[in-house]
Amino acid sequence: MKAFSIRVISHPREDGSIVKFLSIFLFRPNVSENDIDNEILEALSKESLIDAVHFVGYKENISQIPSWFTSESALEARIKKFVVNPLEDIVAMITFDEQTGHHIALKLDQTSHQSTHFISVEKRFVLQEIFEKNNGLMEPSKGFHYEKPSGKHVEKFIRVSNLLEKGDATSLIAFWLLPHAWNKNITEIVVDTTGILPIAITLTYEISSRNGFRNGLMPLIWSHQSYGGLENLNIAQPQSTLILISASSSGGLREKLLAKGAISDHIVTLFYVGPIVGEDTILLCDLTKNEKTNPYGIPILHNHDKPNCPLCSTRSLPVNLVGDQFSFEPPSITEIDVLFSDLPESDRQEIDLLASTGFFKVHKSMGYRNFEIYLDVSAMFPADLESVHEHSRDHLNSLRKLWDRNVNRGLVANLKKIISASYEFSDNLAESALGSLKHHIPNAPVEIINVRDLASAKKIQDAASLVVVACLDDSHELMGINRDLRSIHPNGNACYVSPVIRSSSKIDKERLRSNLTFGQNKANTFSLFKVLEIDLPECSVDNSWSTERVALNDLVDWAVRNGKEIPSCIEDRVSYLERITSSGMSDNLFWESPTGEPLAVRSDFTLISTYGGKRKVSQADVFVAISSVLHHLRKGSNGKRLVYKPYERSVISPSIFQRFNDGTIQAAILRASRNQELCYSNCDDRISEAMKQNLLLQVMKHKSGDGEALLEFLLALLTKRLSLKKDHQLEVCTAILESELSQHFKLFAEYISHVTAQSQYH
Repeated sequence: MKAFSIRVISHPREDGSIVKFLSIFLFRPNVSENDIDNEILEALSKESLIDAVHFVGYKENISQIPSWFTSESALEARIKKFVVNPLEDIVAMITFDEQTGHHIALKLDQTSHQSTHFISVEKRFVLQEIFEKNNGLMEPSKGFHYEKPSGKHVEKFIRVSNLLEKGDATSLIAFWLLPHAWNKNITEIVVDTTGILPIAITLTYEISSRNGFRNGLMPLIWSHQSYGGLENLNIAQPQSTLILISASSSGGLREKLLAKGAISDHIVTLFYVGPIVGEDTILLCDLTKNEKTNPYGIPILHNHDKPNCPLCSTRSLPVNLVGDQFSFEPPSITEIDVLFSDLPESDRQEIDLLASTGFFKVHKSMGYRNFEIYLDVSAMFPADLESVHEHSRDHLNSLRKLWDRNVNRGLVANLKKIISASYEFSDNLAESALGSLKHHIPNAPVEIINVRDLASAKKIQDAASLVVVACLDDSHELMGINRDLRSIHPNGNACYVSPVIRSSSKIDKERLRSNLTFGQNKANTFSLFKVLEIDLPECSVDNSWSTERVALNDLVDWAVRNGKEIPSCIEDRVSYLERITSSGMSDNLFWESPTGEPLAVRSDFTLISTYGGKRKVSQADVFVAISSVLHHLRKGSNGKRLVYKPYERSVISPSIFQRFNDGTIQAAILRASRNQELCYSNCDDRISEAMKQNLLLQVMKHKSGDGEALLEFLLALLTKRLSLKKDHQLEVCTAILESELSQHFKLFAEYISHVTAQSQYH
């Protein structure tokens, strides 16, 4: 384990803008500056500008920080690239003052910060991030809810011990608990569950090693075993007893402890989600959702009495949480039935109107970026609109008119520069914008400058800039533009225009908008105009074509070592995948059918209008549509959710491949799935058996045209995107080897059999 941890935290201001800070927690002194620098680079590599940097830890741990910020420091140079304001204003050291018994904030020159608000911000949102990332909120599978030891029924349940299984959570929580035990006569620390004993032990160690207990004695640490131990609980010395409650959603346990003789200022609830509490209630971290201060928090968890439980009334089954560890039998894996109606109609319509134009491509590289789904914005501006299918023609025409209006809104009198971003086609749009300006003001002193040259541009006071971005999706580059413009155009104005804003969630889109429009006058200083918004999943680094190329190379190596003939189609496919990234793919995404025919979606595809097959729909169009459906299911749609967590797991139901027997749709589902969504090897035999029977039927009927995507299924098995029980997987491979399928099918099956036989799963 490293001697430090780094995380980037975003939180909202009350005006709706987003603040982003870098939090670095140091466990020990003498941390290497190089190690910190490398980790900061990795943490910020996908981030835009940050507003603050917080170093957190005990005084002996942060004492070396000022020496890291010198004119020759690589760390200082690194951080300067991601901030706008001077480092002395935004870098803070948060530590614990042993004299006052409170957390304090110091500047790099060791003087105190006047404002201490960001200390509470650091504590709340770092602990909230740890809670969210480490599965602190347990959510059961559909059809289940929880019965707590108190007898109350809840839909979701907080389990703090999950946080302590990895990372820095124990030390961080103990650090923030210090004021509640420092310089006090504490003889006992009582926890409600043994799961949080490590926190009490770490807290005791940190205080005693600094001689922070008034009586100089190590307190006893024990658990009253939650509600089950309340009857026998005896608080003999309440003034010297500190009680830690792991979590609460109602405050009920605290009230029972008070009734047992505990005193209010000696009870600390670590995590809370619930109604507003009284001023005498001590909460270490309030996770409760608040539209102004914490809009991304957790909605109130309602507790229900067993006789009147609305969850039970819907025939949801209660899972009993027993003992002070809140143990239970993990819920079974849920099959998710995918329906096209899981995609919102507005998203479906946008994809439908942009399909068949060449707008959607996959597996494309552009500079340092690799796209699973690439948006070719040039397709929105065809030279000849008549060449576009009439279904999309009017839509593209209206988008072009809206784009022209947005550009004109940014052509202000004091405009000095048009900045072209790196996304392909941005240069073309920038030239078009300059042409529009020259049409009205032929001698306008405006130049086009590429984003690469922006930092070295001439400094002009009070000037305006028009930033042209073909697709607004790279927050890192865009916030770099925002930073550079503040330097070369102080007190100036910036207008960002883009045909497309691409995001994977409402939160990401709002964060990008907030950061770009934030300037010297705070929120909405700058303008942002777009033509359309598209909600798509984040591009997976290990997309199916990247993993396919690696898997095929492994197959070829294995075949060579074993003296097997390698069909030319496999080597051709590897070569194709290696060179196609420069342009991306519209078709040839999938392997051909067993009869050698390219996969083409049938005319009854409901997500995209085909006009009886007269409108050409590319394989990329189908892949994007299916990816969007699964993307919305991962967020939750129609009461269903694709998820893979320790206490909530689901898979795509094998029945989808029977209901959608179109090979193109099947291939798109296989390629668009992620994580464990097709992992049937971890399900019960029934689910794996259903998938096996589906594949065996395709092998049996491949000559009649069924099983168009059979090789795509084999590839999914090869790349482990799809998995069956070991015996089922071997049975499918045996059926292929005994069939009359072409040689490349059999080589796939033979290699999969080899890999499966060597594996450990059952």
